[in-house]
Amino acid sequence: MVAVQNLAGLTFFNDWDSIFVSACNKHDTCYVTTDSSFSSCNEPFRQDMLTICSQESTAAMKNGTLFNTSECWDITTEYYVVVRTLGASRFEGEQKYAACINWAYAVISSWCDD
Repeated sequence: MVAVQNLAGLTFFNDWDSIFVSACNKHDTCYVTTDSSFSSCNEPFRQDMLTICSQESTAAMKNGTLFNTSECWDITTEYYVVVRTLGASRFEGEQKYAACINWAYAVISSWCDD
């Protein structure tokens, strides 16, 4: 298994990053999962962020606080467009790295099986 760090590393000029950490981490894990596809990582990423927006909105209503759901959806779209537009080379690199690590692990494991 490949160790995963948050690969997005993108800083936007807002405070939304912290609520999307779990979606970003899941997205990054998908990028290093061998045989995943670019779209099979990006589409769930968008849906995860939209789910987070809904959860945050529900929590705010229960607590009697305000949450800007519309802005959250806008930020979700921005993040999604960025990974779809600029993420292909990162995805390809992470797929190659994961395949290399998995190959090395298989070779080492086969030595130990003898």
